[in-house]
Amino acid sequence: MNLIDNMLLNWYYIVILFNGVFKLSTLGTYFLYYFVIISSGIISWSSEFFRKKNIKKIAKWLFFSSLIIPVMISGLRYGIGTDYHNYSDIYYSLTTQFYGIGDAIFNTRFEPSWVILNFLVYYIFDDVVFMFITSSFLIWLFSFKSIYDNKDRINIGIAVLILLCTLYSFSFNGVRQALAIAASMLSIKPLLEKKLWKFLLIVAFASTFHFTALIFAPVYWIANSRTENRRLLKNALVPTLFIGFVFLIDPILSFVSNIELFSFYSNYEVEYKGIAIRELVLKSPIVILILINFKKLKLDNNLMYKISILFIIGIILFLLRGFGPHISRVALYFDFTQIFIVSAIVKSQKGKNESLLYSYLIIIYYLAYFTYHFIYLGRHGTIPYSWIL
Repeated sequence: MNLIDNMLLNWYYIVILFNGVFKLSTLGTYFLYYFVIISSGIISWSSEFFRKKNIKKIAKWLFFSSLIIPVMISGLRYGIGTDYHNYSDIYYSLTTQFYGIGDAIFNTRFEPSWVILNFLVYYIFDDVVFMFITSSFLIWLFSFKSIYDNKDRINIGIAVLILLCTLYSFSFNGVRQALAIAASMLSIKPLLEKKLWKFLLIVAFASTFHFTALIFAPVYWIANSRTENRRLLKNALVPTLFIGFVFLIDPILSFVSNIELFSFYSNYEVEYKGIAIRELVLKSPIVILILINFKKLKLDNNLMYKISILFIIGIILFLLRGFGPHISRVALYFDFTQIFIVSAIVKSQKGKNESLLYSYLIIIYYLAYFTYHFIYLGRHGTIPYSWIL
């Protein structure tokens, strides 16, 4: 076999069968991920056609059917994601070394809902594969429902595309936190509608998958202000407080880790590695987009303008992630707000040409973002893709 034949095999063979696992080539993996993102975005976007025709049941069914492909690809993966085997080991550790759910909750560092989920899979299926299938289903059910809950304020097709471009690859790695983030997304509607107790209950539920979700609890106060002057004051004060939080993270972690429930966080080390300027450059187009359209959202009475400050907080935290890798994990709870803000901006465009132009530019931007982060840089170890037969 000559050199040209070898090159053709490397680039054009899509599937390799190995020990009961389908393994895609690198090129095949690229096509797969783009297919997941684009197809789900198109299906969810097309559901709007039926909703406008007042055929709501079909619209709802069609929208939620768009999560099937992401769930299948995520749930049936094998060895994909840098922490894949860690989660497999956790499953076997929890279900074989402890007497039951209560014993595992009180004698491990893992959050209650994560322990319960592992044991339910063990009792019902007795197969670790279903741990990934079930967790993937819940991640995308929560996140898609949060988008559907806010369908009157956002363009749901654009929202789904942004969701998958920003969180899909991460969910292959940080499964517990991806569950917490997806559950936290459900709090956006009660946040905007000033339903405090419902908001807090959802955040509390999210924290049962990953304790870091509790960082989202104060955003109710941040996003809701009685007067314009208070809103402006918060917009100036809160980012400053978060910068201070980052610089004081070392003593804060020391204090928190002394509490037995959070003792695991004593393993985190804080070491300054510089400011992540690249993050600001990459996100600057979205910041500009928000600044241009902030007044339009407000005049249109689209309440999504209230959470714009949360996205800015997320950028600040990403910029300061050089103080420790855990800071970027916290930033993700604020970063997901772009899903709602940007899709609301598209929704607020009254002219058809303006809406199409914004949609086109946003789609290109987020596909480029996904390509750079998860394909070019190869973050989260998702390439090449393998799935179980």
